[in-house]
Amino acid sequence: DLSKGGVSMLLRDLERWGVIQRVRLPQDTVWRYGAENDLVRMVTHVIEEREAGFVARIRADLAEARRLAETQDGLSPERLQRLEKMATLAEHVERALRLFIKTSRLDVSGVLSVFRDEATGSRRGSK
Repeated sequence: DLSKGGVSMLLRDLERWGVIQRVRLPQDTVWRYGAENDLVRMVTHVIEEREAGFVARIRADLAEARRLAETQDGLSPERLQRLEKMATLAEHVERALRLFIKTSRLDVSGVLSVFRDEATGSRRGSK
């Protein structure tokens, strides 16, 4: 029940992400699509095209938010620190994605350390 235009857009996205590729047999005049058979390569392409770009945009938005926050009078240090932690988290996620793209290995230790620091900091502050 999808429109021809909707199917075309989906196929272009799948092709850009490396999940499918156009193929044409020598005797055939019609383009057909072949699926990527290597799951790791397919996931890597999707992460590289879609998710890494998304995280990069988040990092840029957080940098802009921090720049704007620093110009505000009376901004609490906690809010600025929160923006810094979110930026650090986004940086670790981006680093983990780049590592996965290069090695097909995902290391989220940096991401988890942001949360550990938060838990440790709140315990220290409550004493």
